[in-house]
Amino acid sequence: EESSINGNVTFNDNIIYKVYFNNTDGVDDIKIYDNVKIVGRITNLKKSNDTYKITIKEAYLLKNKKYDNFSINVVENKSCDKDKTNYVETSENNYYTSCLNNIYVLYKDDVYDLDYALKDERISLDDLLKEYIDKEIKEVKDKKEVLYKFNDYNILVCDKNVIIGNKNLSLESNYCAVGDVDLNEL
Repeated sequence: EESSINGNVTFNDNIIYKVYFNNTDGVDDIKIYDNVKIVGRITNLKKSNDTYKITIKEAYLLKNKKYDNFSINVVENKSCDKDKTNYVETSENNYYTSCLNNIYVLYKDDVYDLDYALKDERISLDDLLKEYIDKEIKEVKDKKEVLYKFNDYNILVCDKNVIIGNKNLSLESNYCAVGDVDLNEL
């Protein structure tokens, strides 16, 4: 049995499930480390040595909206004054951190590293900014640099670059004006 930061994941080497769905709606939306619930009819259970093989037929996936609501938890680097560190690149944005050691996405029963959730497209920039999108982001969409303040962290959006930092992150940090380091020029 193993546990991982990417949720409450248990890998059982001695259990094999063969699931035959009546309707595959929603199955394509399942991602690795998701907790899913299925209902079906167990038609076969075989034990061979320490391995169980369970066959489930007429199965269907129970709809689950637990990934719609989340919160963000950050672990701040207390000795940091100012930095901009590569974090993760997605098809839409380049993410950086500033003065943070870790960023976690907390769901009801699961915890994910934010970089994993972004790469896996479980979460997007719009999701991270949802409380602003509903209120005021429409007014600032045309600006090149926008700072979003949250309780424990700030997010600075500079066109396609997104910096997630501690509460000291500000427009005055000039992170948007500083380009990315080209390692070939060093």
